[in-house]
Amino acid sequence: LYTSNSKIYVKNIVKSDFVANLDGGNSVASESGYSNPLFNLYEVLKSENIAYKVYPIIKEKFPEDLAVLGADSKEAFFESYVKLIKATTEPSTDIIKIKFMWPDQKHAPVVLNEILKVFKQENLIINKSGEAQRREVIDKQTLEIVKQLEDVRNKIKNHKLKNNTADLETETTNTIKIRMDLEEQANLLSSQIQYNKRKLNEFASELKLKNAEVALRATGIGNDPYLVKLSQDLAIAKQNHAKLRARFKDKYVDVISVNNEIDQLQTLINHRKQETAVNVVIPRAIYDGPSSEVVTNFALTQAEMVSLKSQWKELRKGIYSLKKRERSLPKAQMGLDELKKLEDALAGAYKNIKEKQLEAGIRESEIIDNIIILSHPSKATSLIIFIITRFFGFILLGVLLGLAIAYIKQALEDKWVDMAEIETYTGQNVLGSIPWVKNLDDETTENIMDAAYTNLAAKILTKMHLNKSSVITFISTNKSQPKSTITETLTRKFSEMNKSVLLMDLVLKETKEFDLLEAVKLINKELRNNNEQNTENIHNILKGAIRKQSYNYETKTLKLDKIETSNKCENLNAVITSKGFKYILSSLKNHYEFIFINAPHGFISLPEIQNLKKLSENVTILSSLKTNRQELIKFVKNISDSDTKILGIIPREENAELEKHINTLEEFRLLELYKISDNILEEDEDTISVK
Repeated sequence: LYTSNSKIYVKNIVKSDFVANLDGGNSVASESGYSNPLFNLYEVLKSENIAYKVYPIIKEKFPEDLAVLGADSKEAFFESYVKLIKATTEPSTDIIKIKFMWPDQKHAPVVLNEILKVFKQENLIINKSGEAQRREVIDKQTLEIVKQLEDVRNKIKNHKLKNNTADLETETTNTIKIRMDLEEQANLLSSQIQYNKRKLNEFASELKLKNAEVALRATGIGNDPYLVKLSQDLAIAKQNHAKLRARFKDKYVDVISVNNEIDQLQTLINHRKQETAVNVVIPRAIYDGPSSEVVTNFALTQAEMVSLKSQWKELRKGIYSLKKRERSLPKAQMGLDELKKLEDALAGAYKNIKEKQLEAGIRESEIIDNIIILSHPSKATSLIIFIITRFFGFILLGVLLGLAIAYIKQALEDKWVDMAEIETYTGQNVLGSIPWVKNLDDETTENIMDAAYTNLAAKILTKMHLNKSSVITFISTNKSQPKSTITETLTRKFSEMNKSVLLMDLVLKETKEFDLLEAVKLINKELRNNNEQNTENIHNILKGAIRKQSYNYETKTLKLDKIETSNKCENLNAVITSKGFKYILSSLKNHYEFIFINAPHGFISLPEIQNLKKLSENVTILSSLKTNRQELIKFVKNISDSDTKILGIIPREENAELEKHINTLEEFRLLELYKISDNILEEDEDTISVK
């Protein structure tokens, strides 16, 4: 088989969202949102559909290659196809690398190129099918919304027809306005009617006749000028009626009023004619001109009275009708408002769905193939060369891994064997070892630890007397341990031996007591004010910084003088290099026989440790036998210089002789007494008395 390679880039990859996104994008994406879309494309690449579409093309061009593969059908070709094509994704990219194997070296790139063409077409079909389905769903939703919107609008139309309303708000306003106008006119007519009643009463009083009818009969006995006047008024009324008919309809108020007036005048004329010709009983006859004029006004007022009452009744009917209409409008308005709200909601939904429909149509029409071929199928190479290259690559990788493991193993296993080896390689004395015990609650363990610290304290005391030193700094190789229990325990042992000793702990810790930082600040202030002679004040400052606790060996109560350092200290090196710290150190040397300084745990290159070396008379190194050889040697070299005296090394030893052979405290003390005696004989004879 021969291998041909190609690379394709897939753009518009849909990323997973924390919130569900209805927009699927233009690429193949997992419905669950958990898988890699590139892996989905890989599954499409080696799918049965691709194999079936490629098979007839290969069968037409290279039937002999199919014969070599034994693929005489598309099903058989698919079984071989999934084994011949492989794909991987480049990390942090959207690039797929495709490797295709084929029995013919020349045909391999051609076949792979045909596969990529079919794959691109299939991917485009998948993308378009998704958008088409999305558009169809949107079209269906659009039709449903349109139908609902038409139904609502028909309901609004029917509602308006049923309630005889076009614009309810305007109609309500107009109805109220017309009703108020009619009520105003009715009030005016009512006032006019009352006025005419008073006039009729006045006319009747003047003529001493009870009504206009009798008065007219009284004037009609002779020449009837009233009949002439009525005829003239009738002619004038008919002229007014003709004018009003030209401008208004019959039901207009003024038209009705004129009609009533005409009818009334006609009736009066007929009655007048009839009364003039019939014998009637009247109180008196009227022939004089002034009385006739009064009778005329009396009759006209009576006619006007009838007309006004007719108008007033019609106005009241109109007002009643308007009030009834006005009461029905709010109910109609409520129903119309609900339909309007529904119409607005559906109109908004229709607008949105139309936008989505337009967008879906545009996206469907604009979908292009999102697969770009970065490198066309390469020239096929033999698979044997690939296997050989891979084989030698694995061998080289194995060699490199072996070297790395060997280096790591050497670094882990480059530990000290015993204390003699430490002295040989570092050139420093081992003051003693602290056993690495496992069970701290065991009585034997307590005896072993007590004996070990007693031996260590005795050796340190001897060396310090020989070196005539009183200040010693303990520096640990451990970078992670926040607290050194060895230094504090040694300080207690010195106190048990009735030695005046103080521990200055420079490891930062949380404390509410008066600490070294505050003491240095106050003493620096005194020194700046030239108050060095005020020893009492400085003595009180130091006294406040020292924490005193008593210790009884038999009752196992603590006896320890200690100065702590608060973790509020931001620059410990500035504190150590200050005049106040040096003054404190010199003052403590006058009050204590020994001063132990517990250096902060960290890298030896810290400026705090370098400055402590200069201030101390001796340096003791605390180390574990688990510490790497080269690391401890380098540690000692960094500390060693012409101005620094190393008192010795205190290792913590696992599986020490103390743990193996010492069972009682008495046995250990006897053994240590012999060792101390041997050490005394080896030292200068002048120092024997001191020991």
